[in-house]
Amino acid sequence: MTEKQVKTLEKLLAQEARADQEKVKRAVKDMHKMEKAYQNSIKETEKAQKALLKAAKAKSKSSKTLDKAQSKLQSVTHARETAEKQFAERMQQEDLEQQDLQQRHLQISQAFEENYANDKSRALRRSELVSASGAHAQRV
Repeated sequence: MTEKQVKTLEKLLAQEARADQEKVKRAVKDMHKMEKAYQNSIKETEKAQKALLKAAKAKSKSSKTLDKAQSKLQSVTHARETAEKQFAERMQQEDLEQQDLQQRHLQISQAFEENYANDKSRALRRSELVSASGAHAQRV
């Protein structure tokens, strides 16, 4: 081989070497980018897992709070229903007592009227007795 051919061959080999070196360099650079992306992916996954745990705890806490609120609502609803029932019963009792009181007032009023009528009747009979005994006394 001639010197020119050797130089040309060396030049070709040097170009191939540079091209291979460039390929290796790009591959290493791409691998570093992929490793960095993988590490970021791991961090994001850990962040998401922490957020998921936090959300699960918040849900659990909210669920407990909701259960307590529902229980309290049931308790308050029951107390209200009981109070409404007692109120209705008391109103019914009050109505009965009011009717009894009105009946008693009517009876007392009637008793006073009867007493007045009896007093009037007795006074009339007394006056008749007095008149009759006065006329009887004059005859004797």
